[in-house]
Amino acid sequence: MNTTLAKWMTAIIAITIITTPILMYLEAMEREIVDVTLNEATKKAAIDGYFTTETLDSITDNLVKRHKWSPDDIQMEATTVPQPRNEYIEITLSVPRGPLFLFEGLFDNGPKKITKNVRVMSEAIN
Repeated sequence: MNTTLAKWMTAIIAITIITTPILMYLEAMEREIVDVTLNEATKKAAIDGYFTTETLDSITDNLVKRHKWSPDDIQMEATTVPQPRNEYIEITLSVPRGPLFLFEGLFDNGPKKITKNVRVMSEAIN
């Protein structure tokens, strides 16, 4: 009984040690995808003075194609009213986050979503 329990505990610990760096790498790539997508969109939105529906759709399309997130899982709140020059426009994006540990019951995986907020000054000339 003791050897069986020790073997199971060793197997669980070994699997956790092997998979955690891979899962952390995947999570870092998810964060990078969100960062790059938002930075590219805010460049365009700063010139327009707000986040147009085309810009918001391009964010969603990019995240669906590059990471295979469902469009229903992507949550965005953005400035959709044109802002004059030197006013701030803002966007907040939330997407589901994968696990950091294979055994969720043994370890805390942290927040369930990746949330990124970007605030940039409008460059629109009215």
